[in-house]
Amino acid sequence: MTNSRKADLVQLEAAKSGSPDWKEVLGPLKSGKQASAKLPQSSDCRFDLRGTFDDGQSTDASGINVCADKTLNLTD
Repeated sequence: MTNSRKADLVQLEAAKSGSPDWKEVLGPLKSGKQASAKLPQSSDCRFDLRGTFDDGQSTDASGINVCADKTLNLTD
């Protein structure tokens, strides 16, 4: 995970795609920094991701194939 936004990430949550069961997978991440996120165990590679930032913004991404896309970049 790379935070390429100008704002710091407060937290990143993940859920199996389509599931309402969100889990925090990454805590604070400063702008311009990288960190690894530990996703819940799943036989499926597809996850929904939700990031919350310290500027009050949030971002949602659905159906991300984390097996194919091992590096994710958060952008403005």
